[in-house]
Amino acid sequence: MSHVVFALARHGTLRFGALRRQLPSGISARVLSARLKALEAAGYVERRDLSERVRHVEYALTAQGREVDAALARSEALLRRPDRRPQPPA
Repeated sequence: MSHVVFALARHGTLRFGALRRQLPSGISARVLSARLKALEAAGYVERRDLSERVRHVEYALTAQGREVDAALARSEALLRRPDRRPQPPA
């Protein structure tokens, strides 16, 4: 979940293929599709179907998704603080 939220927060609205390229390699289209459906059902991601003749679907974070991204960024910043890093045994 966090990879999808992170990619959409950093790159904005993305089509499925572009979003997949922003994620770690090895994620299948089927798994990404399932994650996007779950994130959409939870209210974190908005799916826009812009199809006319050719399939064109875009994904973007909702306001709630941007809040999740901000919380993840705060957690990451906390983990990166020098005083939070585990020290090697003496």
